[in-house]
Parts: sequence; C-alpha cells; structure tokens
Amino acid sequence: MARSGTFVAMSPSGPPRTTVFISYDHRDGAWLDRVRVHLKPLEHDYGVEVWDDTRIRGGATWRAELAVALRSARVALLLVSADFLASDFIVSDELPALLDAARREGLAILPLIVSPSRFTASALARFQAVNDPARPLVGLPPAEQEAVLVRMTDQILGALCIETGMRDYVSPRVLTTLREDPTRLHLMGQLRRLTLLRTELRGFTTISEVLDPETLTRLIHDYLTALTGIVFELDGTLDRYAGHALTAYWGAPVAVEDAADRACTAALRMADAVRRMNPELVTQGLPPMRQHIAITTGNVLVGNLGSDQRFNYSIAGDTVDVLERLVRLDYQFSADVLVTEFTRAELRTPFETRLLSEAVHVLGKTAPIAVFALSAAPQAS
Repeated sequence: MARSGTFVAMSPSGPPRTTVFISYDHRDGAWLDRVRVHLKPLEHDYGVEVWDDTRIRGGATWRAELAVALRSARVALLLVSADFLASDFIVSDELPALLDAARREGLAILPLIVSPSRFTASALARFQAVNDPARPLVGLPPAEQEAVLVRMTDQILGALCIETGMRDYVSPRVLTTLREDPTRLHLMGQLRRLTLLRTELRGFTTISEVLDPETLTRLIHDYLTALTGIVFELDGTLDRYAGHALTAYWGAPVAVEDAADRACTAALRMADAVRRMNPELVTQGLPPMRQHIAITTGNVLVGNLGSDQRFNYSIAGDTVDVLERLVRLDYQFSADVLVTEFTRAELRTPFETRLLSEAVHVLGKTAPIAVFALSAAPQAS
C-alpha cells in the first residue's frame, strides 16, 4: 500500500477504514464509469478501495455485502440525480445507513450532482456538494466535467485525511464541520492569516531534577491535557508539543473572525489552569510552575507539511519564527502573557493590555515590533 501512513486510520471499533463507497442509481451507470476512471489513482497510489454494488458477488447476500462495505467506508460518494432521489431502495435502505454512519462514526458524505434534481430541498443539502447543484455535470462541456471530477478526487483525499489525520489536531466540533464540508481543508498548503500561541514553562529543570521519571511524565501529561482542552474548547488547532511546550493557532482549517480574541482567551485560561495546578506541587515540596505565553498574528503557510510516511498538518513561515523567539523574551518583562501589536490590532473586544515596549528587536526581523502584556479578559457589561 503506497503512502499508507498518510491515509490509514483506525475506526473506534474496527479495522482500518479506507473504502470509498459509491451510491448511485443504475440509470446513472455512465457517470459511475467515468467516476471510477478518476478514482483509479486513489486505488493505485494510496491503497484506497472503491466499492459500488457491481462488486457484489454472484449468489452473495446483497444486504450482507452492503453492510460489510459500509463498515469499512470512510467516504460515501453520492451520484445525485432525480433518479437517485426517486429510488425507493436508495431512500429506504442506503441513505439511512449512510446518514447513521455519518452521525455515529464520522463517515464523510460527498454529493456529486450529475443531473438536475431537488437536491437542495433534500436532507442531503447540509452536506457540501462537490459541484454547484445549479450546474450539474450533464449540463457542462466535457472539459468542465473532467475538471469537476478531478476536484472530486481531491476532495475525497481531503475527506480521508479529516479522519485519518485531523482528529488529533482539532476539536470534535471542528471535526464535524470538516466532515460536512471537506472543501475547508486545504492539504496542499495555503497562506492564511492566523493567530498563533506558544507556551513555555520556566524553572522546569528544577522540578525535573527532583521527580522520578514516572511522576514527571504524569505532570507533563496533566499539564498538556489541561492546555489542549482549552485550545479545543475555543475551536483552536493544536500544532505540536515539544517537551512541555505547546503551540496552537486559530484561523485554520476553519476560518474564524475572532481568532485574536480566542487566542487571548485561551492564554488567560491557561494561566488560570497552571495556578490551580500549583498548590498540589507545593504540597509535595516542589516549586510552583511558572508559565510564559506568547501570541502573535500574521500570514502563515498552513497545510500538510509532512511526508509520505507521516501526515503533519502544521504551520511555517516568518510569523512562526517570530512567535518562537518572542516566547523566549519573558526574562525582559514582568508579564506572563506577551501579545504583539499585530494581535492587539485585531482584537474585537477590549482585553486589558499594557504596553511593555514600542520597539522589541526580534532576531530575524529588520523592523522592531511593539509588545504588550495581556492582563485580563474584557469585563462583562
């Protein structure tokens, strides 16, 4: 299986789910043939199995075959037409099973509109179609039809990655959004304006010197669990852990208008989480943890910055470099949370900030930047 590390994932209760399940009406068989041509590279290059009812073996119990295919499916491709929506079998047997799998197990549903129908008035309308329902394939010139089918293949790959890779990076709420609209996930990389957050612990060496490995591991686990929960509560994306440090961001894969506010809210909640953890350390005769957080905003390359062996939805660019250098400047200022002028300018609500310096020189940046201390959330009116 080529590139298996990128697209294989374990379902909650079964084997790897890498099947693309195609649901269609037999009168749309010509479209099925063309779709299968475009899906061949997925079978060759990614080891994805493509299933439709022509795969049912002679003499087999079709309901059993259908159930097996559904259990292994990660994506359901629906060839939507008037005949499709009028089919008693599809409406009564296939669609309920598909919708249940989408609700319970995260099956991604991708409608492909092949001919005019009442798709927008159906229960399927909540799923983002591959193509504009007002411009079905049958009405397009051949070149445009092929372009839509190429886009379909890209979206299927994206949908596979939503389950096989993205569940570790985003909250269940964001994961549901991506399932319903896989077009939001751009794996090939995009330049997006994001707000980034990075944490560091100071004085951790002292703690690590006196704790045994098991206790130290549990402390880091509890600390990162609390911080990651805060990121996900605010629909942020987890970028990475590096020892006891955490990096997260807001604005991708799902864009939000208040990315700066969410990041600042997360920082203040993280500071409070550490304050709640420290009394237990003190009772053990250990020094309290001292956390430092840096936040900045800017244009960032975001996408699958991994390899054939490992999926890695991550970020890169000058803004990331600024963040990593800024987080190390806490010794210059008596502040737990540093916010750059770029983030402060995008705050939509009045967080309490205090100017620390109008001209901080960050390694790698020619122009100095203004840095503020974030001290409190907006007061409720």
